[in-house]
Amino acid sequence: MCGTIHLGTNKLEIDCELADPFWWRHPDPVIDLTRLVLDNPEAGPRPEPWKVELTQIGQILATVGHFRNADLADRLGHVVAEAGNDIAEQAKVDIRFEWTPHATA
Repeated sequence: MCGTIHLGTNKLEIDCELADPFWWRHPDPVIDLTRLVLDNPEAGPRPEPWKVELTQIGQILATVGHFRNADLADRLGHVVAEAGNDIAEQAKVDIRFEWTPHATA
């Protein structure tokens, strides 16, 4: 599990291996928020900065989801989700990130 993105009332639980087992081979993000219209249908051809920033937050969560060290992954995942939530709050958009802790063996 790479984490969870809440878009309004929709909850997207991201499992990077299921979404794309070779996600690390190409530059396309698992969830590209720059392609979503959301609450601003008049958006221009260039994405708003917060969309780019939140897309990168999703990419970081996807990468952290593959760390072998579960403790490090969980620490970084929580910090990144919190940073994404701060960006979304400043942009006044209904998007929220949540980190799902790794199961420890």
